[in-house]
Amino acid sequence: MGAWEYFTPEQQAGMMKKMAQYTPDQLKAFRLESNELIDRLSQGLEQGVPSDNEEIVSLAKRLGELQSLFNEKDLEVEQAIERFHRENPTQPDHGIDLKLYRYIQIAKSCI
Repeated sequence: MGAWEYFTPEQQAGMMKKMAQYTPDQLKAFRLESNELIDRLSQGLEQGVPSDNEEIVSLAKRLGELQSLFNEKDLEVEQAIERFHRENPTQPDHGIDLKLYRYIQIAKSCI
């Protein structure tokens, strides 16, 4: 099970509607950029770079901007994602497991 199953049908429909506003090429570009950001954040975590490091905060901020294109920073969507990670700490969703999720959330709180 992935994080998608943690969203209500209404949340899923809203995100699908948002995705439909973009071309396949735009969606691909968003995914590639997100993957690069996640890789760099993961490297920072593995290397012990503090989550309040300026570069890490900048990477987390950009990842959040990309995510908000689809979830509009909806608190209930964010809570569903967090619940997924808490209940599935070793199962990554889009390359993010609980440990990396928490690292990114701490970095986002520094924005």
